Amino acid sequence: MAITYEQLQSWKPGDLEAAAEELNAAVRKKLVDQQDEMDAGKPPGTWEGLSAEAARMRHDKLTEGLNDMAAPVAEVINILDQVAPQVKSAKAAAKSAYEAITGKGYKVEVATSATVATSPPPETDEDVSKEEVESIKRQVEEFQRDLLDALQKAEGADADLTAVLTSATKNQFDGGTGSIQQAGLPPELRGLSDEEIVQKMVANPKTYDGYVNALTPEQQAALGHAIGERGNDIRNDTDGIETDQIEDFTTLLEAYGEDSEVSTGFLNEVGPKGLLELNARAALEGDGEGDEAYATAMRDLQQGLGATLAAGTHNIGNHDPGSLSHVSDDWQQDLLTAGKKEIELGDGATIRGFQALAPLLSEGKAYDPEFLSSTGEAMLDYERNWDWEEDRDGPWRSGGFGSTARLDYTDGWGPKDTLGRDPITGLLRGLEDNPEASRQFFSDSATDKDGKGTNLDYLLYEREDENRWIPDGEHPSHNSPLTGIDSLGGALEAATIGDGADERSVRIVEDLVNSSYDRYADADSKFSSTNYVPAELREEFAGITSKYMGSMHTAFGTDTGVGDATKDYLFDNARFDSPDQAARFWLAELGKDPDAANQLRAGSNLWMTDQVTRELHGIDDPGKLRDDITPEVKANYAALGAIDFGASTEIYMGQVEADGAHNKRVDLGVGVVGAILGETSVGKVPGSGFLLDQALGQVKEGLHQDHTGATNREAANLYDSSSETVESLVRDAYWHNLPPDAFPPPDENGEKIGPSTNLSNLTPGQADIYARWLQDNDWGRKLDTELSTMRSDHSASLNEAKHKLESY
Repeated sequence: MAITYEQLQSWKPGDLEAAAEELNAAVRKKLVDQQDEMDAGKPPGTWEGLSAEAARMRHDKLTEGLNDMAAPVAEVINILDQVAPQVKSAKAAAKSAYEAITGKGYKVEVATSATVATSPPPETDEDVSKEEVESIKRQVEEFQRDLLDALQKAEGADADLTAVLTSATKNQFDGGTGSIQQAGLPPELRGLSDEEIVQKMVANPKTYDGYVNALTPEQQAALGHAIGERGNDIRNDTDGIETDQIEDFTTLLEAYGEDSEVSTGFLNEVGPKGLLELNARAALEGDGEGDEAYATAMRDLQQGLGATLAAGTHNIGNHDPGSLSHVSDDWQQDLLTAGKKEIELGDGATIRGFQALAPLLSEGKAYDPEFLSSTGEAMLDYERNWDWEEDRDGPWRSGGFGSTARLDYTDGWGPKDTLGRDPITGLLRGLEDNPEASRQFFSDSATDKDGKGTNLDYLLYEREDENRWIPDGEHPSHNSPLTGIDSLGGALEAATIGDGADERSVRIVEDLVNSSYDRYADADSKFSSTNYVPAELREEFAGITSKYMGSMHTAFGTDTGVGDATKDYLFDNARFDSPDQAARFWLAELGKDPDAANQLRAGSNLWMTDQVTRELHGIDDPGKLRDDITPEVKANYAALGAIDFGASTEIYMGQVEADGAHNKRVDLGVGVVGAILGETSVGKVPGSGFLLDQALGQVKEGLHQDHTGATNREAANLYDSSSETVESLVRDAYWHNLPPDAFPPPDENGEKIGPSTNLSNLTPGQADIYARWLQDNDWGRKLDTELSTMRSDHSASLNEAKHKLESY
């Protein structure tokens, strides 16, 4: 049956992988665990007679029954492991081709594994030459072939899975008469010696990749050692490393390397130094360096080596002797020692071991957080403890290889992709992918050692001040060198707002704001013309700060205490050494970036709206209104004033001029506040989390913002700092929390307004009802009075920020 494009895009290959893991853990392993009981229950050889023979026959029959149960389970696990990556690849390829077709203006009329048909766009008056039309047509035809190929591969994967599942349900897999463990292997591997099984699996990884879990731990370790021997052969090859060597070796890693026993066997075979040498020699001495195919092979190799390293380094304790499933503590310490040593390459070129290790850390989520963070600590300590007075070049500028030689292929290999000479960049990309490791790395308990300051202070300021972010691009420029400093932003986002954020995350934000403010307070330079935070990091820091906007508002006086301002909510718990001044400085400093300023304005307005909504919940007397909402409205104005001052500085204006018509998608979208408030029942506080969290989680589409401020007007309510904007947000929160009897009755024509009415889009009749309600109803009059009062609160906020920051 033909597979449609829509069907393929609805498939979830991750569910197939999860099903394979569940079958292995919940079914196959439980069957294998029965082996000891079967062995113990086997009638002794000393038994004789008819009863003994009957007992043996019964035991053999029971064993064969268990084997016949184990065999189909193993086959299903194997096919799931094979099909999942095929579906994932086909799904991505089909989407890419489909979007390429529509991107050329063509419409996809039919997209199935049987046929793909498209139609060209309608003719327009645009001046397009015949040659251009034909060129686009040929490109679309190529994309059609790509789409058809992807759909056909998906159909093949579906057919393979269906065939195995059908055979499994019909009990068509024979488990043989051996052990239950062997029943999980295909027939041709049963009864072979461990060495013979390993040889066959190494020779045919694409055939046997799904059977690795059917091996005993000892067999898995032996398989890892055999793969390690292949790796040693490559790193010791003096004739030049070929692309196909790397591809074949990577296939082994991809097939088996993520199994912890296989990984541990591999790592013990190659050793820490050998692992680093293998990556370094492949990256810098391969015969295909600079070739697209070789670059692709190197990316896959480094990702495979990284995944294999991660699999064998979990749960390593102090003085741990190691086990079949993880390397020893000595192995890890030897890796860190090897990281400091030079690796000698051909023609006298050298690199440090940490430079060869860094690309393997980029897929950070696979790593044990303790392993990743401690490895990062060792790498950074090595740099910080370098004798910089003796050698200003530092540890990472050694070389002897060409200026465009690439060490790291995991993040691309174009002119805008760092080469990998600076291993700190690779480390930070790994931390970005592992929030817990990032929290450990940046938290005070792990960093403020020997009076040298925290890792955050060093990476954010000292490394920049001392010019230790080395030029790391193909064409380094003295005016604008390509460095990896922007990767610091992603790592800090993971530490502060990533999954599992906790009080350590709050402390990191406090350290970030306090250290930056101290830098400003100790400086003699003018705020409006000085960068106190690296410009490359402002947008990422704005994302963090938007999440912690409650802490900023608290600093402006919404809560004079230091306790938990909002129960069971983490991100408003940060407290700063100089509360209002530090918060004002931080928001203004980030506001020097146009996109950051927009995100911060939206975050501040959203936080105020959420807090006002919660304060208004359950109010039954309009006289209580002002005392409940005024502090939060004032704090919002203070925040907006600071952001606006940053956006009025020379630095901001310089970016506007430099970026011109730059148009960037901003992660905040259209009508968020109104949409969420509109879904809120009257008298009910939103139950699924803070409004800010809801909004920031669903706002990934719809808005373009350029640096001149030409915002999509539908979303301007989020990005504006005017009193009109704040009033409309407060008005909406107030309106949606009115008690049922506070709403106006319908007019004589039956027109009415209620809790779900959008007050920004009223019909003429509704507008008349609303105007009369403001004049005649106690709730309406109170709202009208309070909105008028708020206008005076806004007028001084920008001047206050300018006065307190520029004349500090």
